[in-house]
Amino acid sequence: MSLLFLGFQTSAVLVERNARRGFKDFTPSNVVNLSQASISRAEITSHGLSKCGLDEGGLDIIVPRDASRDPRSPLRYHRGHPSFPAGSFLRGRGGILIASPALSLLQLSLVLDECSWLKLAYRFTGTFSLDDFVEGGIIERPPLTNTQELEAYFFSASERGMRGARRSCRLLRHVQDGSASPRESELEIALSRPRSKAGYGCVHATLNDRVPYGELARQLTGRSFAKIDLHYRKAHYGLEFSGHLPHQWRVPEDISRQNALACMGEDTDFVTYRQLSSAQELTEVARKVTRKTRRTWREDLLRPLEERQAFLDELLREREFETGAGTLRV
Repeated sequence: MSLLFLGFQTSAVLVERNARRGFKDFTPSNVVNLSQASISRAEITSHGLSKCGLDEGGLDIIVPRDASRDPRSPLRYHRGHPSFPAGSFLRGRGGILIASPALSLLQLSLVLDECSWLKLAYRFTGTFSLDDFVEGGIIERPPLTNTQELEAYFFSASERGMRGARRSCRLLRHVQDGSASPRESELEIALSRPRSKAGYGCVHATLNDRVPYGELARQLTGRSFAKIDLHYRKAHYGLEFSGHLPHQWRVPEDISRQNALACMGEDTDFVTYRQLSSAQELTEVARKVTRKTRRTWREDLLRPLEERQAFLDELLREREFETGAGTLRV
């Protein structure tokens, strides 16, 4: 029986959907080559695409390098490497295999811009998915992978000479595990980005760090711990993203948590979407982070305000990619 290999944007949609369904639709596979790959359109459609919620149009198919491709087909063909690292594919019913989160990111490094790739990597290593049908637009789910697994996979892929491996390794240096929302990801990306690349050069934060409360803090909040969106542990300082505008803050809860953390010597500040989207206002946030983390603030080393603003505009712009499995939004 031939196997249908799906990758790129299509697999990115499916691996995230798989996580939301408890990793039941697709499970780890030991397949590492395309020797049984479905190539012809007849073979591909024989896998019962509609029963699996797939549409022929925009489906990203991985085929061997020597496979011929029909330019008139609605399918998107991608030539694969002769041999993949272990953990490259997940297997579902009907002989359908999808690229793992690691392979999906590696493949997408060939076609996505830097901002889109970074945001997707933060999402894969984070605990959220986008969902327009729930309040707030995001839903919680387990992480798909983590930076340690990605680093090992990209290194193995690089040793095999796979396209995209070097760029993936380079971009991964700017990714942190544990993001719980798109805005947390974007705030961390912007603050920690090198100053030479229109960022602010701040140290990386620990995302959604769990901080146990002391006795007084537990009395104030009725909880045993707090989660800080961006936590600079050594500095005992954190940033909390609090919506687009101040009136969207959960004021009583936010303030009680801030007071409880202050009792323990943890200083926190709120950041709004307005601050995140303004290079001028974000400069002040970065200045305080730099001071709190005992780094030297060198505003003369920052790129011009116009360049920093252009980068933030690009970072905050949402993109959509249509696939045979649904829309990939980043």
